Amino acid sequence: MIAALAMDRISIRLAMLGLILGWQAPALIAQQGICREYKLESGSRLRLEGTATIGEYKCETRAIDGLGMLGRNTGRDSGSADSGLASDEVRVSMFVRSFECGKRAMNSDMYNAMKADSFPSIEYKLVHAEILTDSETVDSARTLDTVGELTIAGVTRLVGMSVRITRMSPRRFRVLGSKDLSMHDFGVTPPTALWGLIKADDKLVVSFDLVATEELPEQKKGE
Repeated sequence: MIAALAMDRISIRLAMLGLILGWQAPALIAQQGICREYKLESGSRLRLEGTATIGEYKCETRAIDGLGMLGRNTGRDSGSADSGLASDEVRVSMFVRSFECGKRAMNSDMYNAMKADSFPSIEYKLVHAEILTDSETVDSARTLDTVGELTIAGVTRLVGMSVRITRMSPRRFRVLGSKDLSMHDFGVTPPTALWGLIKADDKLVVSFDLVATEELPEQKKGE
């Protein structure tokens, strides 16, 4: 189990550092002391889209917290299976009640369906990432196959998806992706209204457009 977790962390480091540091992972991993911390910019957004008996609906939030810490050495013995890797992480979090669906009644129905009072946030943690070797590098973009732990309404599921990462500048990256989900997989009953006359379908499409920026040492000191 320890070896498997270490390999997942290694694969994340190889993929993400290969993207953020010039796309040349093998040479960069050989370097020691590399530590990069990234946070999401305020313009990042995530959208939930679905259909109901009266048509389509969209709910969006821009209140997203995200953190990526890659390459920080934990100070463990170099001979251990997960030496220097345990602190590598990529996490994203958002409050359920930050989603705006366009109508107050729809907002309330969505919050209730996702059990916002008991589970106020949606959480995502990256578990595995792999750069597709045949992905195009046009416009400094690459495609990753990822697996992560997604927690909605207190239920956690492993979710796989393809993610497109574009380098906007040496320290800024845009991350795009989408995934079809079943509400029932997370114990969520699709919202209803008007005593059941209006019903949402079980399928929900989650799409995101995130911009991550590297936190420089001087910025961290000023916080």
